[in-house]
Amino acid sequence: MAVVAATLGTGATRAQAAGATAAAATVAAAPAPDNVRKAFADRFPNVVLKTHEGRNVRFYDDLLNGKIVLMNFMYASCTRR
Repeated sequence: MAVVAATLGTGATRAQAAGATAAAATVAAAPAPDNVRKAFADRFPNVVLKTHEGRNVRFYDDLLNGKIVLMNFMYASCTRR
């Protein structure tokens, strides 16, 4: 997990890193309050998508609503030397 790698990079022991990972997992498992869920409902379109199995699903209703979702966006740029 990224938490373990980030913690070990600071010189922490594996036991300390495991504790940090457990704490992060506990926080991630907590359900979002209703007002937070409702605030984000209008930010995501409810378009119909097709899964890799050929089923139609609605983006918000079927994939996001009531679930904890983590989105990671990364950009890297390398220059030639």
